[in-house]
Amino acid sequence: MMPSNSSQNKDIIKDMTSELLEVSEVSESECDEKSEEKDNKRKYISRVCEQDISMNSSKEESKKQSKKKTKHEKNISIKEISRQLIEINSKLSNVLMKDDSCLENMIEKIVGQMKNSLLHRIALLESKLFDRESENKNLKKEIDKLHAELNAEKVMNRETLIK
Repeated sequence: MMPSNSSQNKDIIKDMTSELLEVSEVSESECDEKSEEKDNKRKYISRVCEQDISMNSSKEESKKQSKKKTKHEKNISIKEISRQLIEINSKLSNVLMKDDSCLENMIEKIVGQMKNSLLHRIALLESKLFDRESENKNLKKEIDKLHAELNAEKVMNRETLIK
């Protein structure tokens, strides 16, 4: 598992702190020279901490904003669903009280459409049936013709064999 940015920053801070402790062990003569470096390192550490804090706070803010957005979207969808349910309930109550002729008109329209659709399908099936019957008649005629030709050929073959 990879350490997060904050744990990496903490590790960096610990390393720098240990370096600073090592620096403090240096002799006093070198201490003056190192004090400036130490101050710079402290400033750097504080900058790193500030950056880490600002990065974390911006991430937290974006998470909070995304949570707010999802909650807001859920609230809107819940309101929309409840509005639709109220509308459906009012329509159903009108249908049950027979105050609304909309259902009757809708049923008549649907039945009419189904009737037209079925009539169209019946017409198509009848035309296909007629086509197949005429094709069958033609094939029967052709078969009879071929049988007649075959019988004629057989007779001719017998006559040629007899001669």
